[in-house]
Amino acid sequence: MEHIKKSKKNFKTFKIIFLILIIVSIIIIGIKIINKSASTDVENADSTIIGTFSYEDGTKFKFEKDGKGAMYVGKDKFDYSYKTEGSKLMIDFVDEKVHDATYSYQIENNTLKLVGEDGTAGGEYTLKKE
Repeated sequence: MEHIKKSKKNFKTFKIIFLILIIVSIIIIGIKIINKSASTDVENADSTIIGTFSYEDGTKFKFEKDGKGAMYVGKDKFDYSYKTEGSKLMIDFVDEKVHDATYSYQIENNTLKLVGEDGTAGGEYTLKKE
């Protein structure tokens, strides 16, 4: 009789351990999925935009691989994060005094053409890659 009690107790312990392993596996898989989706935005960024582009008035836009960048106007630097979706370039400035901006963009022969949309004064801008 005692052998049966031990067997039942061992089986309950096995079930608990098995359940814990399943929960841990689900958590690990969930973390991997979240990390993959978080990195997808950067991976979806247009790789041809990586680099520094200069406008004729001395303004520069720097785009890094990690979706971060900076706009340089004279001696001032304005950090931002950016993403691209199709032909849209969305810039989210860290400093809230600077308006976030959306542009239609096209890159051809190391030239970045921007057409101002949301958050801009409009207009077209041609920048050369350094």
